[in-house]
Amino acid sequence: MFFLLALLGCPKPGPLALGSSAGTATAAVALPDAPLPPKPTMDEEYGTVAVNYMRADAPGALAAIDVFERDYPTSPYLEILQDWRTSLARFGTPSPALQITRWVDKPATFADHPVTLVVFFEPWCPHCQQEVPGFQPLQEMYEARGLGVVAVTALTRGATDEMLQQFVELGGLKFPVGVEDGSMSEAWGVTGVPHAAFVRDGTVVWTGNASLITLDLVDAIVDRKPLPLPMPEPATK
Repeated sequence: MFFLLALLGCPKPGPLALGSSAGTATAAVALPDAPLPPKPTMDEEYGTVAVNYMRADAPGALAAIDVFERDYPTSPYLEILQDWRTSLARFGTPSPALQITRWVDKPATFADHPVTLVVFFEPWCPHCQQEVPGFQPLQEMYEARGLGVVAVTALTRGATDEMLQQFVELGGLKFPVGVEDGSMSEAWGVTGVPHAAFVRDGTVVWTGNASLITLDLVDAIVDRKPLPLPMPEPATK
């Protein structure tokens, strides 16, 4: 009743107005507070960060990371989110240079294509062995739309030129592959491999773990669609 009167712009009546027509006073009954919504679970909050990250919504993702760190300060996800925070800080920043000491076959520059996907890898890395070859068909699929791929390695953990050559041959890599001395990885904020970054018009428009790249993300970047990306609606039964 109080709520209805407030909507009508009337002053809230005193306790005597709640009595009978004879003016007999009755005690006001306190209404229970509405229950607070349950706090999102750790996985739900992590999912919120991931969705904003994949939408390339850096402010939204950073805000979600702040909430996650406050709610779950001992979560095993924190190491991943710290890497994401580092990557998110580079969204929209000028691209560092391609600091290549030598090319395996042919050289490359950012001027070769309107959009360049830079992939950091190491020959000894099992995830790289699985994922990096997948960027060859991706380049073939998108090259006509302006995408070029460049792979870069620092040959860490004792990796040799022979291991690199075997990696290139077994992966069927035809895009440029370069060797750097570690300074490029540092300049690009690479903390683990495989790591990837999209460069367009001299700007890093997205960067992160290579396994996070989706065709929707590539479509948006090469076709210059607005970001953040729309996310697909959940399937209904």
